[in-house]
Amino acid sequence: MSHDDNDAAMNGTLHEDPAAGTKTVAEAPRLRTAHDLIAGAMSRAFAREPPKAIPSGHHLIDQKTGGFKPGWCWVIGADTNVGKSTLAVAFADVALRLGKGVLIVSLEDSEDIYGDRLLLRRGRRDQYQKINADRLRMRTLTPDEMQIVTDVTNEAERKPMFLDAIGWSGQKLAKALARTLDAMPEIELVIVDYLGEIASEGRSEDRRNEVRAMASLVKSTVKSRQRCVIILSQITVDEKNPDKFPRRHQIRDSRDVINGAEVVAMLGIVQADLPDKKTGDVILRAGERGLLLDKVKQGRKGMVQLHWDDEAACFVDVEDPHASPEPPEPPLGRSWSPTEKAPAPPPPHWQDAAEREDLGGFAQEGFGGI
Repeated sequence: MSHDDNDAAMNGTLHEDPAAGTKTVAEAPRLRTAHDLIAGAMSRAFAREPPKAIPSGHHLIDQKTGGFKPGWCWVIGADTNVGKSTLAVAFADVALRLGKGVLIVSLEDSEDIYGDRLLLRRGRRDQYQKINADRLRMRTLTPDEMQIVTDVTNEAERKPMFLDAIGWSGQKLAKALARTLDAMPEIELVIVDYLGEIASEGRSEDRRNEVRAMASLVKSTVKSRQRCVIILSQITVDEKNPDKFPRRHQIRDSRDVINGAEVVAMLGIVQADLPDKKTGDVILRAGERGLLLDKVKQGRKGMVQLHWDDEAACFVDVEDPHASPEPPEPPLGRSWSPTEKAPAPPPPHWQDAAEREDLGGFAQEGFGGI
């Protein structure tokens, strides 16, 4: 960096784009008063329009986090074969149905696998009309299922939403993302699957440092363009207590990305009934999937029960049963319909307990000491 660049950087006027490898001189920093900050907060508080964010498809996740906000980073950790990629497909599907632009970046699974996941998700018309995942895998679909496949295919959007980046380095991916997001402002949500597969163009003896650098490069490329990025990551299983529900310290790849994320969520399957410590009410039953919001900036932490359709191998949307007395009929392809029985909301004390750092409202027994 030159002497002039040093002066510009010290004055806050130098802007560098790590993906594009360019630097530009920006305007001088603008200082703000306490009145400016509070007046801005008042303006947002009195606004008629809700904050700009993409919903997740689960009303409790949105209530606790505010949804997928521009410029935010989510990190979702899970053990292998629990469903983190399938959950990402559910998030992407909700956004696409709302007309939002989505880009799924796959560093591991092929477009065939992702195509099947999206087909199963959209093929679940309701709890009775769906595509059986086993029959799809074995290519033994029934005539009714074939008709659903045809309908889903005809309804599908014709706009880019998937990038096969298998084997790509972080540098190559960051440059591709920079070009794509600059050329396609309609893309509001980027999903990277998954963190551990990001490679580097150079050689490094320390894989952790390599992943940290590449992940930070990709994250900053997306966030700096005011898009929301979801980064998936595997976890290191606690060998002393493998049945313990995962926590954020088990995310395998990069502590820096976790520390810099606005939301860190852990996907897992509970091994025993999870009761509330105060009332004894069962929050999650053994074998059910849950999403632990382990870190939430400007939101609330806590466990959210996810609804999984084992036959269709997809996550089911969970609408707020109290949002409207007569909710409108969802478009075809949505995985939950008002004709189904709405999932019961959690007791109010559950949310209160979830706000505490140690999640003390949950029983210690049967939940691995969480």
